[in-house]
Amino acid sequence: MARSPGVPASAAWLRRAGRLFVDNQRLLVLSCAIRLVEAALVLPLSVLARPTLRLFDYARDLADLPHRTLELHRAGAAVSTLAVAAFVLLAIALADAVLRAVLIASFGKGRLDLRPTVAAVAWLAALYGVVSAVDIGLAALWDSGAAALALPAALVVSIPTFYADYAIVRDGRTALQGVVASVATSRRAPRATLFTFVALFALFQVEGAIFVQPLFDSTAIFPGFLVGLLLADGVLRFAGDCALLAIYEPAGARAPAP
Repeated sequence: MARSPGVPASAAWLRRAGRLFVDNQRLLVLSCAIRLVEAALVLPLSVLARPTLRLFDYARDLADLPHRTLELHRAGAAVSTLAVAAFVLLAIALADAVLRAVLIASFGKGRLDLRPTVAAVAWLAALYGVVSAVDIGLAALWDSGAAALALPAALVVSIPTFYADYAIVRDGRTALQGVVASVATSRRAPRATLFTFVALFALFQVEGAIFVQPLFDSTAIFPGFLVGLLLADGVLRFAGDCALLAIYEPAGARAPAP
């Protein structure tokens, strides 16, 4: 049977993603550590937003921070609480920028690259701050009764940002140039990009069914359950990095310069 021209290319991309995962598996620890840092940064909001903090309330905040932020706004939370929510989102964006700059720069080096450029960290922080705002907008769209539009909208807004952080860190682009490079990469490899988006969405839905939904169906959780959620998040994010980086940097090619 004749094979379509896209099959070998698709197989090569998947093999490269697998090699990136295996060859850089030590970075998986950093990916999980990033999620733990995010969890620590959410704690002040959980403490301030409730008279009594319970573990499952904290876990709910961690599991869906965009929706939690919307809930606080709709409930007429105090200005101080909303200010803390904004601070938490900005702090997470900055922490992610620093730690993910190290993670992305370290792929393929066999060691941690602990000296990301200040410009890369600054551009990443700006990018992740915008992405946080977009996530809140998507959460509002989901809650508005237009859930059927949420997934297509997520795909549309993901295209400019899917590969932007790799362009910023690995190619020294600005945030705007990273967005342009992300769109260019999506156009160059549309099937691989769409496949990765759908696969990651499906995997995070499975994770949600296993770890997140029980948080909203119960009034108590075992602490190890929360740790499992954070570690699962870290593993899925790392797998996504490997898949996307394999697309952004195919063997013998790089994303076109903007």
